[in-house]
Amino acid sequence: MNIDLENSEIDRIAQRVVQKLSTLFKLPKPEKENLKTVEQLADYLQVKNQWIYERVKNNEIPFIKVGRFIRFKKEEIDQWIKERETPAISPFSGSLKSLKIGKPAN
Repeated sequence: MNIDLENSEIDRIAQRVVQKLSTLFKLPKPEKENLKTVEQLADYLQVKNQWIYERVKNNEIPFIKVGRFIRFKKEEIDQWIKERETPAISPFSGSLKSLKIGKPAN
């Protein structure tokens, strides 16, 4: 049996399959925008929600107000993280002294 489908039909079928599987397995919906909620950002940064709210209150983290809701652009958060990276110091170039461990003296 041969079925001829156009690309648009295949795409439509694939989208329906993904929707059905997402419902069955409660998969996260694909992000159309890279906006994150407080909860999503807290999960992304592995911090508590309160930590995020404190950074927003003090204008220490880039955010967007959508009405009364706070949202975060993933690209801006990634840049914010990069700006706070602590670079590694140059590798140790000195010599290490060896410790001699023996029986304690009586």
